[in-house]
Amino acid sequence: MAKLLISPAEISKKYNIYTTQGIGTRSAAYLGSLGTWANTGGTGNLQFTLTTTSNGATGTGAIRLDTSTANQAVVIVDSSIVSKDSATNGIYYETITITDSLGMKSYAYETITVNPPVLITGGSNVMTTAGTQLSSDTFTVTYGTVSGNGGTGGYTFVISGDSTTIFAIDTNTYSAGTFAQAPSIKFRFRVLASAAPNTYNETVTVTDSLGESATVAVKVTVNIPIALQETVTTLYTTAGRANSWTFTSASGGTAPITFSLVSGTRNAALSGHDTVTTTNNVGTISIDSSVAAGTYIETLTATDSVTSTKTETVTIVVNALARIDSGTANIYTTQGISATSAAFVASQGTWSGTGGTGNLQFTLTTSSNGGSTTLSAIRLDTSTANQAIVIVDSSVTSKDSVTNGIYYETLTVTDSLGMKSYAFETITVNPTLSISGLTTVNSTFDTGSVIPIIQFLGIEPVGIP
Repeated sequence: MAKLLISPAEISKKYNIYTTQGIGTRSAAYLGSLGTWANTGGTGNLQFTLTTTSNGATGTGAIRLDTSTANQAVVIVDSSIVSKDSATNGIYYETITITDSLGMKSYAYETITVNPPVLITGGSNVMTTAGTQLSSDTFTVTYGTVSGNGGTGGYTFVISGDSTTIFAIDTNTYSAGTFAQAPSIKFRFRVLASAAPNTYNETVTVTDSLGESATVAVKVTVNIPIALQETVTTLYTTAGRANSWTFTSASGGTAPITFSLVSGTRNAALSGHDTVTTTNNVGTISIDSSVAAGTYIETLTATDSVTSTKTETVTIVVNALARIDSGTANIYTTQGISATSAAFVASQGTWSGTGGTGNLQFTLTTSSNGGSTTLSAIRLDTSTANQAIVIVDSSVTSKDSVTNGIYYETLTVTDSLGMKSYAFETITVNPTLSISGLTTVNSTFDTGSVIPIIQFLGIEPVGIP
């Protein structure tokens, strides 16, 4: 009698089975022929038995033979089959023995490779701002059964949850790996720019070619767009003064938010003289003291942590330094005689009429050439806004009875930002008239006459003929 033969029915090279932990499978039918059995002079049918060993995997009990059809056997792998561990294939070595009625045996050998279940690692939730497309950190999918380790296709991805139309899965080029090295694929969960502000709870399901799958939850937070609130839209200062304004704040977006000056649209005259800082989503713009008087427009951009932006413009008005016009440079009077200057008129600077507060303020500082001069006799009348008149009271005195009193006046005008300008005035107070003595004049016709000699002191010297 010819030797027993075992061959897979109609399937060539089906001596290896690949599956994923938890996924049942079966071999093609092994057919027994020849040998001695009922049809060839013996008794009964050819008998199949199965012997299983492994690389340490513990799922040998999940592998069995189906011999319900005479002279055939199918290797059944139940869904309880397991890999060696979560990262190592379980390899089961099968010996299929066929025995005829006379006890003669033949053998076939099969290897069952059980890949670890699909595993998803890495990645992250996603927080973005409405209108800004953003992806998660990279997820990595490994294991399962796909092309390159016994499968017939790659991984498939499905998004489910609160919404499926505003998200996408981006994968890199699939790398099959080898039998000794698990295949893997990387992907990112992408939030489209069309996603409306909301919180979304999504699930990504990754399935191998045999239908074994793993899931990962992704929480998506889409914040409202950045909104900017300006306390003012025009900022005022005075030439020569460094100034900072905390005038704008940001809400919405994805914190933190940082303010910056827009490159390419900055005012050339301010380049190098302006800065912007951010504290707790609040923007402060500063200029240094070298910026000349003029009107400047600055464009600021608020950028959040996902590069979403919002721009705004602000006008900076640098007023010219206050100036003092008109007035009287020199006042002359006589001790005991009051006098007034012409009105000193202040303009420019920063006050309520030019973006500041209040009026321009005058103050007076007085010094003199000493003696009995009376500084308190000189004061300012500021009853008219932005004007000042120097008042010299009648109590004013000269230095002494023969020496002018000279008063040196400094008028200071100060704007609402504390910037100052000056005007200067001199007040000369002449001594009062006085008679200094008598003399006798002799003539032919008179024995003597007394003629007074008068010395006049005051504004104008006067002689008596």
